[in-house]
Amino acid sequence: MPRWEPPADGFVANGNNPPVGRAFPEPLPRYGWLQDRALRMAERLEADREITLDDLRSIQTDVRSRAALRIVPRLIACADSVAERLTDRQRQAIAILRGWNGDALRREIAPTLYRAWYGAYLRRSGFEDAPGMGLAALEGRAPAELKLPGSAAPERAADAVVAALDTALVRLAALLGEDPSAWTWERSHRARFRHELAWFDSAFAPPTIGMDGDNHTPAVGRSNLPWST
Repeated sequence: MPRWEPPADGFVANGNNPPVGRAFPEPLPRYGWLQDRALRMAERLEADREITLDDLRSIQTDVRSRAALRIVPRLIACADSVAERLTDRQRQAIAILRGWNGDALRREIAPTLYRAWYGAYLRRSGFEDAPGMGLAALEGRAPAELKLPGSAAPERAADAVVAALDTALVRLAALLGEDPSAWTWERSHRARFRHELAWFDSAFAPPTIGMDGDNHTPAVGRSNLPWST
């Protein structure tokens, strides 16, 4: 049967990531799904050598998005490189993101802006099935992969990022209203829990509720922004 040997550091962490070791059959680096959930769990475990049940609960409900802390600075750097082209609303959104610590909390606006901007970028540039490649393109490690939508012609990262930001803000206004101060994560990141009798009568279906966390936090909750809450 497949098994893990306990490593020297004393713990094994997994968050839907492939257990990469010396014998892993695929070459690295890989450009598929980002593995930040497991990395955040390991970061928390490494920082505390006396783990209690309360610590484990805290790790399971952790909402720090390591992916956001890597991706947001790249998006902002691309936008800053063409700052003269930005609208006032785009500058306002970027200013909110500059001060964000990466915690995907319901009261925050920044997680909404991040997930909408990055989601629009991934779809526009064809990276929805390979977000790691999308990040590599932003970081300059795979520049040839950025193409104008519907074309084989190359596109600058700055142009792709600003176009995606424009799409994100238009979509958020349509979903949540024109006032960005009302674009909290609680309104834009909703969970629907199924009732077993909802098929019989929709009145049984409970209302959606706002959730913390995002696609890449230990307390995971997928976001479909900017297309849907």
